[in-house]
Amino acid sequence: MNLQLSLFPHDRNNEIDECLLIVSPDVKVANSVLELKKGTRFLCGEEGIISRPHITIARVYISRRAEYYILSLLQTICSRHQKFIVELEGFSSFEHPNSTCTIYIKVKEHQPFLDLAKDLKALRRDLKKLGCRIDCVVNNPHLSLIRGLPFTNYKAAMPIYGDSTFRDSFVAEEILLSKRWTPNYGSHRVAFPLSPLN
Repeated sequence: MNLQLSLFPHDRNNEIDECLLIVSPDVKVANSVLELKKGTRFLCGEEGIISRPHITIARVYISRRAEYYILSLLQTICSRHQKFIVELEGFSSFEHPNSTCTIYIKVKEHQPFLDLAKDLKALRRDLKKLGCRIDCVVNNPHLSLIRGLPFTNYKAAMPIYGDSTFRDSFVAEEILLSKRWTPNYGSHRVAFPLSPLN
């Protein structure tokens, strides 16, 4: 990994940026998921269609002054974990009658994600000292298909997926730290390779 790659514009030294630590599927699987998304354009709009398929491991809030140190910590953690197979199968949802809902593709084997989460949680004290933090560490890994659905749209969409099947898999070869896209600064990613399989 090139630690000279900055996630942040040079004129924002004192600001905190929200980043996502994610696993992204390979092109074949990503395209299959995007095809599923296209069928729900009437429910979630174009923004939901163009979002990149991914599985979120954690949210990390990083300041410019602590950036290289945190990247180094994340690189060390990821190097301790091996590449792993991610099997995707079936659909489920987070249902919130008084809020928005999410429909997602289920991840069969949670343990590789939970092992990463355990190591990430151990960073919380160090990050707090730097004025940074790590939140929303995964406990139910999943690949979101549609987010932010009003409850009425959710009730219309869920039967569609209840009668459908989806099964695919890919090898997670790296963990990505992705800064959220903004109109002024675009988006940036840093990849942390996982160790080869034995």
